[in-house]
Amino acid sequence: MKRFRSLTAVFAVTFTGSIAFAAAAQDIAIMPPGPIGATTGTGPYPARAIYDKSLQTDTLYFPVSLPQEPMPLLLWGNGGCRDNGLRYSQFLREVASHGFFVIASGHPRFEREVRPRGTPKDDSAPDPLSALPDTTVEQILAAIDWADQQNRDESSPYFRKIDTGRIGVMGTSCGGLQAIAALKDKRLKTGIAFNSGVLTEPPPGVMDRNANLYVKKEELAELQGPVAYINGGPSDIAYRNALDDFDRLTHVPVFFAENGVGHGGTYLFDEHGGEYAGVAIAWMSWQLKDDKKAGEWFVGSDCQLCTSEGWSVKKKGIDG
Repeated sequence: MKRFRSLTAVFAVTFTGSIAFAAAAQDIAIMPPGPIGATTGTGPYPARAIYDKSLQTDTLYFPVSLPQEPMPLLLWGNGGCRDNGLRYSQFLREVASHGFFVIASGHPRFEREVRPRGTPKDDSAPDPLSALPDTTVEQILAAIDWADQQNRDESSPYFRKIDTGRIGVMGTSCGGLQAIAALKDKRLKTGIAFNSGVLTEPPPGVMDRNANLYVKKEELAELQGPVAYINGGPSDIAYRNALDDFDRLTHVPVFFAENGVGHGGTYLFDEHGGEYAGVAIAWMSWQLKDDKKAGEWFVGSDCQLCTSEGWSVKKKGIDG
């Protein structure tokens, strides 16, 4: 079987590779250690982003006032597999505010502005992050070891605050494929692939960038837990691949929902991540906290997403 093209190149805007483009990327500084940006979230535990010097390649999101009970751990892969842990900051703060400890792959570089639904997007200028190195599945999984160490270290501010027995992974686009690949790890319980799906064929004539980013259809049989595919509908570049994954998966429960917003999702629709944040919180609360109320988003013919305007749902093994 042919090797797949790098996931980054699959889901990113065309990469020019120009000297000026690379130079622009080099000017994107990494934030200094400490809190970053606003404390936000509609959950009971408003959350913030943190750059912790003990985990130098990633960005943390967790409640300002830590819950008494250890929090489930969520791992996140960025669109384009880009090295910017702040790329989905509004969305991830919202998720964390519902009692999750989130580790996003990538150094914290800059936050993106909220762009309400219907606001025209300027795609004329290339994204300078496209010239940065890719993150890897190994990097995402290494965060589990860090969290486990912190949880056992009495001198750590996270001592006994992270439940590494309850771990989920999610990501969007290229990061969604990283989430799928990571879900082969037996330490993980569940995953969400936003705007993503394993490629059936690599685009022709494109050079590989990072061998760590390959995912094959055969690997779907190795997934360790239930997986949700949340997709932007037929205009989403990952739509057909996600549907093909759904058809192939038979050994774990799988949920597929589309809402017609395209490949960009709802991460920037409002300061709380839009509808995708609600889906992420509900799925992970159901899977990792055994929250039956959250499960109503997905279970039954009258599930919340099944009956929500603009959403279309398919599922296997979800209703028991």
